[in-house]
This record gives sequence, C-alpha cells and structure tokens, in this order.
Amino acid sequence: MRKNKKDLQKYLKILKKSSQKKLEKTFKDLALKYSQHPAKAKSGDLGFIAYNTMVQPFGVEAFALKVNSYTKKPFKTVLGWHLVYVKERKIYSLEKMKKNIEGILISKKYREWFKSL
Repeated sequence: MRKNKKDLQKYLKILKKSSQKKLEKTFKDLALKYSQHPAKAKSGDLGFIAYNTMVQPFGVEAFALKVNSYTKKPFKTVLGWHLVYVKERKIYSLEKMKKNIEGILISKKYREWFKSL
C-alpha cells in the first residue's frame, strides 16, 4: 500500500524487468522496502484472504489474478494505492465451507440469544 500512485508505477517497471523465476522475490523485496502497510514486516504477505473480507476493489483485483502473477497497474482503495501478487490459491470444498458456515451461524445465534438474557 502506498499513498502515491507514481511510486507504484516505478515498482511496476522493476517487476516487468524481473524474470518469472525471480518475480516473487522481487515483489517481496519491493514490499519490504517500500510498503506502507502493516504487512510490510512480512514482505507484504497477507496470507490467504477471502474475497469479501478485503476492502474493495482489493478482493476484485486479487481474485482476478492467476497464480504467480501481479496486478499490471496500481489500483486504489480507501486505504491507498496497491499492487498485488498472488503466490497461490486455495479452493475449499463445498463440504468444508458448509461446516464453516454452520459454525458461524451457530455462534451468531448463540450471541443473539445471550444478549437477549
């Protein structure tokens, strides 16, 4: 994340010159040195993200990318300007997601019941 779009244009030029083999390392090096996001300490690594848990259009941009690729132009959210690199993607089975959703709904109902006491 940066406050200035022009800085990201410079970083994109560096990424374009990087070989596919070194692309991830180049992106991490740039994030570690220049990012203004709290994930800077982890070379910009946000871990696995869910589409709707991110400020938009972050989710839209990240989920449009293929694995081992990055956004080709900076994009803006309410938090600032961004470039995204996708290292890998996890796809969960419907059965696993069903269990997660059931757990969330049960927790929500329990909290509602508890507040009503």
